[in-house]
Order: sequence, then C-alpha cells, then structure tokens
Amino acid sequence: MNTGKGLETKAYYTISFMDEVLIPSWTWIARQEVLLKYLDRIAGAPWLALDTEFLRIHTYYPKLCLIQISDGTEHAVIDMQAGLDLSILVERLRRSDRVSVLHACLQDIEIMHHDFDLIPGNAFDTQIAWALLGHGFQISYAAMVEKRLGVALDKSQVRSWWDRRPLKPAQLLYALYDVVYLGPVYQQLLEELEAKGRLSWMQEEMERMLTPSTWIPDPNQVWKRVRIPGSNVPNNRLHVLRGLARWRELLARRENRARARVASDEILVDLACTPLHDQKHFDRVLAGRASWKLRNRLWKALQLAEDTPPLTLKSVSRDERGEQRRKVRILAGVARKVAEEIGVSPELLAPRAMLEELVHQNPDPIVLQGWRGETVGPVLTEALNAL
Repeated sequence: MNTGKGLETKAYYTISFMDEVLIPSWTWIARQEVLLKYLDRIAGAPWLALDTEFLRIHTYYPKLCLIQISDGTEHAVIDMQAGLDLSILVERLRRSDRVSVLHACLQDIEIMHHDFDLIPGNAFDTQIAWALLGHGFQISYAAMVEKRLGVALDKSQVRSWWDRRPLKPAQLLYALYDVVYLGPVYQQLLEELEAKGRLSWMQEEMERMLTPSTWIPDPNQVWKRVRIPGSNVPNNRLHVLRGLARWRELLARRENRARARVASDEILVDLACTPLHDQKHFDRVLAGRASWKLRNRLWKALQLAEDTPPLTLKSVSRDERGEQRRKVRILAGVARKVAEEIGVSPELLAPRAMLEELVHQNPDPIVLQGWRGETVGPVLTEALNAL
C-alpha cells in the first residue's frame, strides 16, 4: 500500500465480532477526485461516524492530520496533508438531518470549528450516551467497543506521529477502526435511549457541547487555570495575574503557540506576586528565564496589567469554605442515590462543578435546568434548604 503519493487505495479484510462477520472495504483519500467519488457514494447516509487524528505538542490549535469517516458500509481515511477541498463534506455535516457520530467529541468539534468553521448540525457522542444509560462515565472508545462488540482493539498507536508520511499499515488500521466500530455501537445506544425515552436528554447534552464557549476559553477567566505552586497570589495582585494570563492566551492564539511556549505559569505567577518598580527590578526577576524578545513583551503586558482595576472578590473565610465543601459532599451523596435509581452516571447527572454552582447560589445553575431539573433538581433543592 502506498500512502505517500495520493493514490486511491482499497483494502479488504475481515472483522469478526460476536456472531457476525463484517467484510468492509476502505478508501485512502489523498486526491480531490477520489474524495468526490466517495462523497457521492455516501450522499444518502442518515448518519456518519467521524473521528480525527491530530497532534498538539507545540501549538495552541491542534494540527489536523487525518479524518476518518464511515456510513456503516463505506469507510475512508482522509489525508489532511493533501490540500483537499472539504467544502461539500462540511456543508453536509452542518445539516440537521445528518447525524455526526463521534466518541468523546469535544476535541474533534474544536478542530472542525477552527479549521472549517464547522459545528455539526446534529451530533451524537457515544461517550455521553453511555453515561446517560448508566454504564459509566468517560469510558474510552476501546473499552466501549470491547464491552459491546467483544473486540479488543490494538492500542499501540495511541501516541503516534500522524503527520509523517507514509503512514504505517498499523497506523491506518488503528485510525480506521475508530469509525468502523463506532456505527454499530451508535445504533445500539440509540435504540436504548429511545427505549428509555432519553433521546431528548441526549439532544440537550449535545446542544451544550456544541456551543463554542464549551471549548473556547474566555481570555478574562484563564487566570483561574494558572498553577500557583507553593503560595497564593495576594488578592491585591490577582488583577495582574489576570492581565498577564489574558495577554498570554491571546498571543498564543494569534501565533498558534502552546501557552507554555509563550510564557510559563511560573513566570506569570512570579511577576504577579512581585510589585515591580522599574525595569531593572523586572529584569532581575526574569534573569535567565526569558529571551530578550519575551522580556520586552512581558514588560509591556505587565504595565497594562498593573493599570487594570483590582478584582473585587467576595471574601470567604476558612470556616465558610469548609461549610461549602460540606454541603457539596452532602449534595453529591443525594445525587448519587438519584443516579442509581434512574440509571444514569452520577458524574454526568450532577458533577461537582454543578453542585458548587448550586451551593454558591450562582444564577440559573445548570443542575436545576432541563432533564437534570426534572430528575435531580427538586431533590437537591430540598436537601440544600434543609442544611
């Protein structure tokens, strides 16, 4: 098989699972005419299983290397280094009458949105469906396939250099299996959700996941993700940390560089913790830790951050924080009981972040909305009022 010269290639092999045998063919797509022929063959498919292979080491955005696609019969691997025009496929995936089936879809959706301005019009995440049916939370694709279809997938290519050509046969088969088995599992999970009357729950979860704010960080909030080793940044210096983190986030996006390759968390924290009176003091803090170009950029960013208004944070005593944690623990126990009764993964029904929203009296907490509001919301409200 030649995967380096853009030739159309079909490979035939037998895949056995349970008492059935699939004998699919698949197409390597690295030429526009091959892509168009493939898209013609799957034009009427009501659903498409999708997956991607990408690298994300030194860049802010993932580098898309492959797209795998299947309609249950026609399977293909698309070479994203071949300069193909995917506009026809993108337009089809935008349609609400075509289901895009993915597993743990968030990074795939992020890539599609960035590279093609694509948010699928109708998506189905098998990992979410699995949790909605009470089978567990954040199950891997390989584990799900083994549990449902009795197939043990080869995991040796999980960490692979997908941008190198030609690809090895083992890499291609690993990538292909990610969609060949996804369709059969999707059909099983869809039937179970329909039987339990939970398709509306699934649709609600997917609507939340297909909102860009789910995967695009707010530059004004990324400071909360900065690791602060050893000691806390004083409250009266948090606005500086916020400004520096915002600067790093926007620069990383603009130059497509990993955040750590712009400036480390440690540098941001050290600058935020130390009131800087002049550039000589600043240079001493960064001695040996930053290039001349980075020092100049950081100096300008620091001056802007210093001039921003201080953060007004609600003061919470140690006792109050302890009481809040106690309430969250109690509500988590209440939610687990409800999850067991209705057969839903408790981590999906009421994750800790949602319970903290409720305890902190945030407006419109998610756990009191939609299917959660109908199932666990009233019980949580009653339990919280009793505390």
